[in-house]
Amino acid sequence: MSQAISIKTRITYPLKKTYYLGKDRKSVEFLYKPLINIYIGNPLNNRKHIKTIECLVDSGADFNLFPSNIASLVGIDKVENDSVVSFGGIGNSVLIGYKHKLSLFLPQKLNIEVYFSELQHVPVLGRIGFFDQFRRVVFDESRKKLVLQPVL
Repeated sequence: MSQAISIKTRITYPLKKTYYLGKDRKSVEFLYKPLINIYIGNPLNNRKHIKTIECLVDSGADFNLFPSNIASLVGIDKVENDSVVSFGGIGNSVLIGYKHKLSLFLPQKLNIEVYFSELQHVPVLGRIGFFDQFRRVVFDESRKKLVLQPVL
């Protein structure tokens, strides 16, 4: 389980406008996604990654799931370990994830657990380990904002 800390201020992120190919395969359409930029670090070696990582905040994800290649950025040389979990994905796909501890900087520091998987392409922040760090996570579609409200 992740280590809860006290987030003292409400954090607001704009939803990011993303483009995709329309159904006709010719037109370009868009939608707004809860993508946030974070810094990551390794609490075991205090190494903080100096570039931001773009993560999808996903209320449909149970856990935090990151691509394996991100682990090396904070000094995790061996992703595979004894803490392995199988995840069911879209279209009955199965991902194998290995649990590690990471620090996120939002700007406040959160120590969380993340599963790394070779088959994962987008870093995902899920309900257990991220959402549970906050009193409320609001996807405000009308204002195109994601709001993370602190635990009081």
